[in-house]
Amino acid sequence: MPFVREREGRWRTCPTVDLRQLAGSGRTRFEVLEEFGYTQLPPDGRDATGPTWSRAAVEHVVPAGFVTDLASVPSVLWGVIASYGRQTLPAVLHDTLYAAARTARATRARRLRRQADTLFRATLRATGAGPVQEWLMWAGVRGFGSPAVVVPLVVLGVVLLGVGVLALGGGLTAPSIALAAVVAALVALLAAVVVTSVEEGADGRARLRPASLGPLLGACALVLVAAAPVVVVIVVTTVVRVVVELGERPVAHPGRPVEETAPTARITWSPLLARVPARAEPPPD
Repeated sequence: MPFVREREGRWRTCPTVDLRQLAGSGRTRFEVLEEFGYTQLPPDGRDATGPTWSRAAVEHVVPAGFVTDLASVPSVLWGVIASYGRQTLPAVLHDTLYAAARTARATRARRLRRQADTLFRATLRATGAGPVQEWLMWAGVRGFGSPAVVVPLVVLGVVLLGVGVLALGGGLTAPSIALAAVVAALVALLAAVVVTSVEEGADGRARLRPASLGPLLGACALVLVAAAPVVVVIVVTTVVRVVVELGERPVAHPGRPVEETAPTARITWSPLLARVPARAEPPPD
């Protein structure tokens, strides 16, 4: 199940992606500089460099010029999971598949997003991600990548966290009200999960899909279990980040937008931990 890139008319395995960081405020975004793809099909050729694939055997293609924020991990969580690393190629592919799903009608888009999430988990495993990272990242995209689920999932998490803090601090004076709030938030989340699990199948009919319902419930449960330690990381990281970033400002040449002139980076990323040989210095004249 390799990532591949076209060379001389054939597609060959590629462990790297060439990116250019885009300047600007807000989320850090990157532009893919060279097309690459992914396939689960066996190679249909071979040459001196190894197995090769024809274009027809490449199932998914990330085009040059595609803009991504990599793994979409908020910066306050980079201490837990970074937005880049072994997950870079899977994350860029996942963003491409989500972009395609946005153009489909709702019931079909749900199926496309679920399939993209499943492929994301498989490619994470194939690139060597550990099981904890694999499942946490999958749960994140499965839960927060489902629009109808996001709000009730966050509300339930906040309610559970608030009730827990009050109970530990001895301030839970109305347990019946707290229980009612938890039940109401849980019912809303379950309803959203059921709605999201109604997908359009290959026959064009929309109906409840158990293959979507079970994994989505599991993803929500995993997100809620991880919420408490993650909140602690967010609070600490946010405070530190505010202090460290005091005085930051965009830089641009006069009369030109910051997107065109601010310093950026061209990044070639590889999952292989290989030492890059030093470039030989030219001899003096």
